[in-house]
Amino acid sequence: MYNLLDILEKIISLFASSIALYIFFFQRDKIKTLFEILLNYSLKTTLSEITSKIDRLNDFSVNDKDGKHKILNLLHEIEGQLSGNKFLAGECSDFVKRLNRINKNPDGLNEPLKRKMTSELREIIKNLDIKNLSNRGA
Repeated sequence: MYNLLDILEKIISLFASSIALYIFFFQRDKIKTLFEILLNYSLKTTLSEITSKIDRLNDFSVNDKDGKHKILNLLHEIEGQLSGNKFLAGECSDFVKRLNRINKNPDGLNEPLKRKMTSELREIIKNLDIKNLSNRGA
């Protein structure tokens, strides 16, 4: 025999399922928009973190032993963030490969190369930001 709690549980489950089905079938666009906003926020956060690391790179000199060590650590972090994000890994694959070569052979890193890589990455981020905004508006 069903007791009152079992009946109440089934009614609440039926009600919750009905709400879920209604949202799925009739509010699909709103759910899609919500997920797009979350993905855009996630990308924007990652790009901001990378920009912050680029700014920190400019604080150190390759010619200083401790500075070079800190630069290499930041380059490894940047490579990890770019590689770990499926979207960014696809958009920046050539840059990630070059960054990987520098990280594997740090003896080739000099100040002009560091400046070139940071400027290039800054431009990549600007373009990704613009692309992200234009896709959002489309």
